[in-house]
Amino acid sequence: MVDNMKLEIHWPARERNFFDYNEPLIHIGKDKRKFLITNPCNGENLELVADNRTPYCYIKGSWRRWYFGLKGSLSQDLNRRQFFEVAKEISKITGISIRAIMAGNIKKVELGFNVRLKREHDLFIPSLKRYGKLKRMIVEKETVKFLGTKLTFKCYDKGKQLLPKIAKRKIADKLNKCLLFMRLELELRSISATKFSYLKRPFDIYKNWDLLLDELCSIILTDIEKVDLFSSDLDFTQFPKTLTEFEKILMYKGIKNTGLDEVILWVNSRSLHKPKRSYNRKKIYEIFHSHKSSDKQYVITEINSRILSKAGFLK
Repeated sequence: MVDNMKLEIHWPARERNFFDYNEPLIHIGKDKRKFLITNPCNGENLELVADNRTPYCYIKGSWRRWYFGLKGSLSQDLNRRQFFEVAKEISKITGISIRAIMAGNIKKVELGFNVRLKREHDLFIPSLKRYGKLKRMIVEKETVKFLGTKLTFKCYDKGKQLLPKIAKRKIADKLNKCLLFMRLELELRSISATKFSYLKRPFDIYKNWDLLLDELCSIILTDIEKVDLFSSDLDFTQFPKTLTEFEKILMYKGIKNTGLDEVILWVNSRSLHKPKRSYNRKKIYEIFHSHKSSDKQYVITEINSRILSKAGFLK
């Protein structure tokens, strides 16, 4: 579940025997040096930055990729036991005590997991429309981000990003055509003043592991507003209509032609009364859904089930 993390660790100068046997990657000024912590099994690295003027060091990088390697990180995620194994291996290589690592101060952390789905399920990503007051950003239909100053939630196609790096082009294209490796990821750039303020140290992550997985599932399944992009459009053309019904059909066609995302952006920026923006968005969603058949709701149920299954596997 833990991916990238920046950790501040208390490491007194008298315990830094690691420096005697390892050359720094780079000198940063007079007293600061950067080293690599290399996993001997796969060659992946974490960065270790130490300053002779302070009794602290920083370790940063992807714990998930460091443990599984580049290829393994496509579909595998750390469970609680593996998370602790990474901490123990870092301790073994550097000489930093496991107690110091687990008691370090978390400066930044990414929590998430990958879910393997069928390629036709990729409409789930652009169906994510709103998460609280976070700003939404979409890159085609492959990535949706909800951006905040302290935290960001991302849902994206990990296979499109990673497969070209680890497989031949034909194999990568074939896999991406059939499968979607969807990644759900919560990035915490500041722990304070969020509902995750209890995550001060790696031990807090270890202790609250199951709770965090449940929270990630709650965000994607419940907290984020979605629209049904899977179901087919209803055909109202064969039945008599009132003027109000004609208006709604025309509004739906306008939403489809313009694009739902563009319409919502327009509502957000052009609503006459700001307190009514939420109400206006709700009405747009209602019009959109009233013209969808809901015949593909089972697809959404299947995706939700796969998300819960992966979270359960990591507990």
